[in-house]
Amino acid sequence: MAQKIKHWYPKDERFFKVLACSGAIQSQSANRIDISNSRLKNYVRDGYIKEVPFPSGKHGQIESNRCYIYTNKGKEMVRDRYGIERVQNSNAMEHNSKVAECICNLNKSEIDTIRTEWEIREMWESRLDELSETERDRWEEEIEKGLLSAVDVVYTTGTGDMTGIEVTTNSYGEAEIEQKENCGELLQIDVQYVPVR
Repeated sequence: MAQKIKHWYPKDERFFKVLACSGAIQSQSANRIDISNSRLKNYVRDGYIKEVPFPSGKHGQIESNRCYIYTNKGKEMVRDRYGIERVQNSNAMEHNSKVAECICNLNKSEIDTIRTEWEIREMWESRLDELSETERDRWEEEIEKGLLSAVDVVYTTGTGDMTGIEVTTNSYGEAEIEQKENCGELLQIDVQYVPVR
């Protein structure tokens, strides 16, 4: 079958980057970053993404929400076209769709600076290299003990400050929040907490 999409635009790259960072996206979030519903349908027709239902914690019905996730063909395409080597697992669709919504609420220049969970762990390494030996030992010990957990996304604001976003679910307790706070402390950034609903 002939491919529906003949021309690619910067907005397509932005969409696929947001989807790689979040793992799932709803049409309303895609619309916010200039991706129309007809463009989404064409991504589906060309086999890059698929639309799937997921239950909402509010309703508990399987058909209560719908989102888009990558297909294997889509993962290959973004690796070849955009150099996106890794995408977020799509298992936690309600959480991941909320991460995408938070990203899509940023302005385009901020979206272009987003860093994923696995990139944030690389940022820890760079940050450790800047510390004194005593401080470095302390943080390395905390990381080994599992006392740090990467936030969902880090981005640079229009004023040049780095900020973290963490989407929280009902299963978060004090220990999980503390792990995210420790991540923020190591990177010297503020973390915004957004409940999944």
